[in-house]
Amino acid sequence: MGRKGALVHIEMKLKIINDILSGKSQEEIAKQYRVKCSTVKSIFKRRNDTTRQIAKYPIPTCSRTRRALKVGDFSDVEESLYCWYKQQCENSHPVSGKRLREKALEIYAGGTIGKSKRPFKASGGWLNKFCRRYGIVESLLARNAVCDKASAIYQYVKDLQDKIQTVGFSKQQIFNVDENLLRWRTVNSRNKSNTSRIKDTTDYYRKGRSKVRVLTCTNASGTCKLPLSLVHKKALPRCFDNYEEICSLPVTLYYNKDLQMCRSIFEEWYNTKFKPYVKQYCQDNGIPCKILLILNDSLSHLSIANSILDNENFTTSYLPSKISPAVQPINLGIHSALKFIYQSKVYEHVMYECSENHKLVPKAVAKLTVKDAIFWLTDSWNEVTPNTIRTSWKTMFEDIK
Repeated sequence: MGRKGALVHIEMKLKIINDILSGKSQEEIAKQYRVKCSTVKSIFKRRNDTTRQIAKYPIPTCSRTRRALKVGDFSDVEESLYCWYKQQCENSHPVSGKRLREKALEIYAGGTIGKSKRPFKASGGWLNKFCRRYGIVESLLARNAVCDKASAIYQYVKDLQDKIQTVGFSKQQIFNVDENLLRWRTVNSRNKSNTSRIKDTTDYYRKGRSKVRVLTCTNASGTCKLPLSLVHKKALPRCFDNYEEICSLPVTLYYNKDLQMCRSIFEEWYNTKFKPYVKQYCQDNGIPCKILLILNDSLSHLSIANSILDNENFTTSYLPSKISPAVQPINLGIHSALKFIYQSKVYEHVMYECSENHKLVPKAVAKLTVKDAIFWLTDSWNEVTPNTIRTSWKTMFEDIK
């Protein structure tokens, strides 16, 4: 007797069809494959559809994981896309999953294909089903995405170096700016410096929930580090008595309830902090005031486009978001060095409070304020060496003088 709900995959269907065509009885076949006779009859009745679909889709017929080959809702788009994909593979051009989705949208928008059906969005779920239907290995698409990213990095660096050589920028005139979140109440013994006065070597880690967004900016030579700017979720943190005290801080403190670097904040920083500070730096060091600012292409950073057009001495180079983490110097060691030094100071302070005043670690951490974090961040930023900054720029510029 056949099994109820037995898995009849594509390979078994083809074998059943071939066995019937060779002259075997359906009852014998049902007993051989341990399925019901009605299942064998249904498979043989739909043999034309099965063979036509197998001939259409380039999926291995020996697949033991699929029961049927279903046609997608946008089969015309998928057929055109697969033809394009085969051409790219024949020409040895790597195709990533993102590129497949973009091309599918181009095909859909470029003609009348599928216009009468529901809107085509080329989602991640559609891409997964498309790859399964046409036998495309998604891990290969991931490797192609890495190759695509590497080629994008190479092209960006090449174009940027050509621009630098054409204009004649030096390391002192090239700046990078970016902002990162910092959990300023995190206590991490792994970030304890070698010169720590604390004798206790017990590993300890406590992740803080309080956060600020830290904006760092420096040039490629490490000789011009702009004062830090912070974004806090409160306009007047509890540890400050008034706004005059905030104005006297060694950093610029901005307010945003979502801790986001919005357009207005970044534009204000660029016009009131970056430009005056860099102009004064160039004047003090006898450097021509021709400045190249490298930053990622987030919406907040694009807000300074009008300010750039007003002054030809200040130009920008926007990093595409997909390669920004792998190229941007701030993310390649500068922010990590700042965070390491800062958490060393937090760890030393907390351990000192615990040993001298006999406090528990949670209570010592609860006593920390944003004001403490600001002064520790300022000291940590001053301790980031020019050598660390220059090392972080090597990925982008190796031959700049």
